[in-house]
Amino acid sequence: MDAAALAETLRHDAEDAFGAWNDDHISLSASVRRVSPSSADDDEPWIDDATGVVAVFDGRLDERADVLPLLPRPQRLRNEPDVALIASLVAEHGDKLLSRLRGDFAFAAYDPRKGTTVLARDALGVRPLYLRRSDDVVSFASEGKALLYAGGEMPRPNVSLLGEFILGGSPRASAWSTFFEDIVAVPPGVVVRIDKDGVHWRQYLDFDVEARTRLPSYDAYVDAYRELFLQSVRRRSTIETPLGILVSGGLDSSSVLGSIEYLRARGHQIPDVVPVTNTFPIGSAGDESTYIEALERHYVG
Repeated sequence: MDAAALAETLRHDAEDAFGAWNDDHISLSASVRRVSPSSADDDEPWIDDATGVVAVFDGRLDERADVLPLLPRPQRLRNEPDVALIASLVAEHGDKLLSRLRGDFAFAAYDPRKGTTVLARDALGVRPLYLRRSDDVVSFASEGKALLYAGGEMPRPNVSLLGEFILGGSPRASAWSTFFEDIVAVPPGVVVRIDKDGVHWRQYLDFDVEARTRLPSYDAYVDAYRELFLQSVRRRSTIETPLGILVSGGLDSSSVLGSIEYLRARGHQIPDVVPVTNTFPIGSAGDESTYIEALERHYVG
């Protein structure tokens, strides 16, 4: 399966643009869906005009202002799409400063000066990234199905993992495992480096599960949690299209909806919100229609 055929398997995601680029060593393609203000001029693959680094990007970068000082010509990049920041970061620092990135993303960046390709996935693993090695060819994609015929042959099934899944429900033999032996899932917070010496990986960002936060009072914990919750909602509300929210009437989804209205009232630029609900039958144990009606009275009147 050649690179063009592999790219076609993901073309259905190209709501706004589709692009491809290649040289003698690598082929890159991207199906672009523009969802954030910074992606309005996103045409990929993106080529950094100063260094020739080529990048493709799936997702969204948060807190871009924290990344810009790390880059050459930050003022020029201020209004460029997220993929341009990725290309510039890899061109300047390779894979050394990826821990400074925030957001939901997976990307690939090729530096022709060094013959090096960098792949990375966000710390939570929100955006998928898959990898397959076949002879001397390394293929990667945001969906595993694109790699089924990479290298010309269908991979063998991962019988052990399939057996665990059928018998046990939701197994993970390892963070890399998929239902195909030759296709691996890049784990969250991992960067993969591909160069003349082979394929290497490392964990560039992880969570310290032993860390403890100590604050002086219960109210301080409440305030700190509120700020983190609002930060999370604000980041995920920075999009160009109307924002859909599935509201059950329970505490979680109602808190998200309320936080959006709270942020909007304080001047944050948030698009139109479309709350949608899918309730259980009236009177059943899962019926939350009373809470939905209370939300409607509050927001609709």
